[in-house]
Amino acid sequence: MDRFLAREKRLQLVVKELGHRTKNLLTVVQAIASHTLQHSSDLSAFQSEFSQRLDALSRSLDLLIHQGEGGVSLDELVRRQLEPFVTVDGTRVVVTGPDAMLEREATQNLGLALHELATNATKYGALSVPEGAISVRWYLAPGNGGGKRFRLVWREENGPAVTPPAHRGFGSVILQRITAATFNGAATHGFDAGGVSWTLEVPAASILLPEMEKTAHAWDR
Repeated sequence: MDRFLAREKRLQLVVKELGHRTKNLLTVVQAIASHTLQHSSDLSAFQSEFSQRLDALSRSLDLLIHQGEGGVSLDELVRRQLEPFVTVDGTRVVVTGPDAMLEREATQNLGLALHELATNATKYGALSVPEGAISVRWYLAPGNGGGKRFRLVWREENGPAVTPPAHRGFGSVILQRITAATFNGAATHGFDAGGVSWTLEVPAASILLPEMEKTAHAWDR
């Protein structure tokens, strides 16, 4: 009887958690649809951009389903979000960083940011020419208040001449405002002559599983 009650209680908790996550997911989809529509030039553009962003969200969710109980590997998230655009084989795309397991919410938000970076690189940046290359690196650094800071750097090289965008679309909003606000940190989107760069620096506790901070000393650079 006790075993039956324990199983019933566990089932109720699972159903409650599923409902909570479903509501969160629907909120994210609604926000993507609304903002994409606001920044789309016409219905055709909206359909294409919305579909691509849903695909990016789906790739993150797939990782959450298979890895979510113990967090999601940042390395795997980067590779999964880049797969539709380029082969991640260590030549055109270099992905480096210590083992990092992301919080659930961080997986969705960072996944969308990586998708926007890869989309822009394919249209205008390093992935639009055969010789272009990208590096994605992350590490921990000491924070001013004693806590650890997580830093991820996306950098493009050997691409076309870089010019800042004439107008800011939803992708720019994700990269410059939403991601930084979500993690209570800062995001810098650079358009230097050498290539596009994007740096995310946030408190480690806002993006990594608590267990990762216990091994933070091994990350310092």
